[in-house]
Amino acid sequence: MGRYIIETFAFSLYDQSIFKGKIIEYDFDASEIIEDEINVHVKNIINVILTDQYKVKKDISLINQYPECKEIEKSILLSMKSRQLHLERFDDISKNSNCNSLKDYLVRILAFPSITIRDYK
Repeated sequence: MGRYIIETFAFSLYDQSIFKGKIIEYDFDASEIIEDEINVHVKNIINVILTDQYKVKKDISLINQYPECKEIEKSILLSMKSRQLHLERFDDISKNSNCNSLKDYLVRILAFPSITIRDYK
């Protein structure tokens, strides 16, 4: 019997406007249901975000979406570092996450003094 932990995060890739996370802990062997559980929790977070945005913008297309759940690519986190997005949240995750590979990667990219991305002219 072990503890199973799911950590899900949803955040804007373009600005600081969206960042939500949820940590779910199972005190039983959840290995058979873990993939379905991840999808449920990610979709719930995204639906909350879309509903919140719908309440502000009154755009019905916001709540008529079917979110796709997928693991974020490491290159996206690196790109977000270059734009200085969510760095405080990523620092917090790097200290408190239960996922050692995520913690290690975030510590490494947060340690870069700066990253500059610009268009070649």
